[in-house]
Amino acid sequence: MTMTNNLPRRGDFDHQPLVGFFRPEADQHLLHQGYFGLVLEGTYFYGIMHTEDGEEFAFIRKAVTYTTRDISIMAADETGLRVHPASAQGAKGCKVERHLVDGRETFVGGSSRGANFEVRLGDDDFLWREQGSEGSLLDISGTSAAPGFQVYVPWRTEPGEGGVPGEVGACFYTSTPYLAEGTMLGKPVTGFFAVDHSYLPNGVGWNNSAIWMRLQGGWNVFANEYEDGSIEWGHMSIGKDRFRFVAVTSADSVLVNSSSVEDKIEWRDDEFVDRITFDVGDGKPWEFVTDPNGKMVDFSAARPGWSGHTGVIRRVGETRALKRHWAWQEVFPSRV
Repeated sequence: MTMTNNLPRRGDFDHQPLVGFFRPEADQHLLHQGYFGLVLEGTYFYGIMHTEDGEEFAFIRKAVTYTTRDISIMAADETGLRVHPASAQGAKGCKVERHLVDGRETFVGGSSRGANFEVRLGDDDFLWREQGSEGSLLDISGTSAAPGFQVYVPWRTEPGEGGVPGEVGACFYTSTPYLAEGTMLGKPVTGFFAVDHSYLPNGVGWNNSAIWMRLQGGWNVFANEYEDGSIEWGHMSIGKDRFRFVAVTSADSVLVNSSSVEDKIEWRDDEFVDRITFDVGDGKPWEFVTDPNGKMVDFSAARPGWSGHTGVIRRVGETRALKRHWAWQEVFPSRV
């Protein structure tokens, strides 16, 4: 057998991603702005916030073109993170008005006579308000925490995935972090907010893309603000073939950008992880540790084969005190 028999086809890079960071600009992720021939599939607003006495909330809303389904607010109890009943009060199944107003991308949905929401994204600030049918669900705002993250990955489409089998497809994904504070369900909170944009071939959705269907083994987003004022922020992925990376930046310099990643996983049970160590070969591994009540129980039950977690990611041996943090870790247990 010759060497060429083991090589991928033209246009196939064994799912090697191109990873980096970018300068956030509100007018660069408008609905009709595309990249690499890909179109905007979805915009995700999400965050993890904590009260002064340690209560944790994780929450997410997705906008698809001019619509949105609902908001999910998860609150931690002794069994893990469960979808809070107040989520049902949020605006759902409604039209979303999207505009660029005074240099800020705006998203407004729902009814002025009932549940409604608005998100406003500037180059270096944001606000997000959710008014439920019985009162405020969340009201948070803040300023830019660090540069945006971006990843581009090509693939050759397989049967059962969105797109034409055998043809080349790709994803361009961006993520921008903000420091956040405000109220959740009437309680003062602090934490982080992020807005992500997924660009895919026309007609392909995230849940039938190659990333969701077979490439992603684990993927996390995290941020730390330390008492000394420094910030760490990034994404980490482990997956099929060469689809793996660790990309971390501070507010003003890239700390890690590596596609050479070895992982070690310790399991809490058959579905949820307890700890993941990411070794990028520089002698300074990173470690994700699931919160004691950080299992996304309801979210995971609704997504067979997938499990979600909240926790903290830091360098192994890091001793600086945290002022605020978040880590959202996704895993496909059968793939890792």
